[in-house]
Amino acid sequence: MKKGLLIAAGIGAAAGVFLCAAAVLVFNRKLNDIGGQLQQMSGQLEALGLDVEEAGGSRIIYDMDYNSAQSTEVKVSTDIRNQVYRFYQLPLQTGNQGMSYVIETPEGELVVIDGGFKGDGEYLMNFLSSKGGKVAAWIITHPHVDHVGAFLYYLEAKDKLGIEVEQVYYSPFTSAFFQEEEEGKDLKKVNEYVLFDEFEAARTAHTEITFTPMLAGHQLEIAGVQVSCLHSFDPTIFDVNSNSLVMKLDIKGYQIMITGDLTDGTIDRIVSRIGESGEYWRVNCLQAPHHGFGGNTDWIFRLTEPELVTMDLSLHQYYDRDEEGHLGEGHLGTQEMVRCLEEAAIPVLKAFYGPNVIVID
Repeated sequence: MKKGLLIAAGIGAAAGVFLCAAAVLVFNRKLNDIGGQLQQMSGQLEALGLDVEEAGGSRIIYDMDYNSAQSTEVKVSTDIRNQVYRFYQLPLQTGNQGMSYVIETPEGELVVIDGGFKGDGEYLMNFLSSKGGKVAAWIITHPHVDHVGAFLYYLEAKDKLGIEVEQVYYSPFTSAFFQEEEEGKDLKKVNEYVLFDEFEAARTAHTEITFTPMLAGHQLEIAGVQVSCLHSFDPTIFDVNSNSLVMKLDIKGYQIMITGDLTDGTIDRIVSRIGESGEYWRVNCLQAPHHGFGGNTDWIFRLTEPELVTMDLSLHQYYDRDEEGHLGEGHLGTQEMVRCLEEAAIPVLKAFYGPNVIVID
């Protein structure tokens, strides 16, 4: 728990609020497998982190019901009051993994991070429209279909629903990366599931939008959010996921790390540049890399020591069941990450239903 940040969370009266003793975190999850079908998960995560008096009368509560169709809300109090930011994790619409986040500023400006598949585009556009549609920035971590697809859907939509995008930041992949052979590069692999050509065509066609490459080491302020870019495209890394943007967001002192599809190889590159210690790594909230599908050990969790993790995949993928509904052996890597988070007693916001929101006051 970072000093000066007090968190409260809840999902409404239907879920109830569970209070625990000071500094006690209880992780209790029940798995029911009836008739070999994928059943709903039943569980509750309870946490109370500070004594009431020590916390100035506030409590830290995480209360998450895996079955609830309600949105999970996490409330954060900072030293800068009456300027409320909201960090949304949007639900997935395709029954697959994806990544879609929206930051809403006190002035009503919006910052979108990725957005998911093209199949997530309609939901995302309706959400943005309901929030006023003023997108100060749209950040694309990398050009895989489940990250850049919704942005391309927006550009192709005949009815923009009043949504206006001012600026796009992106990891600056090059045509040569996808076309030129090099020793150690598998061109078939790097070209799987990418929409690079479509994105490049959009950059050329949509002159009303400013497209800006985000590079490692960049320090930006986007709609009042301080952004530190820890990693960007590196042509010597022959993997699309490993070239995701990695960003640390500072919202009034609340630290969120966006990792895209970061791998341990990416972490190694970052560590070689900035080391393993220091405030760059310490965060309150971490977006779990690569939807929890693997490519990572627990290194990122040990480096960042997050209080909260977000994970962006479907219910089916999270519990890693086979076609008969039986719990798998972690062939996607999800169960390894789940166990890692359970052992570290780190609560997780998941994109099953949503939208989930962290309210930063």
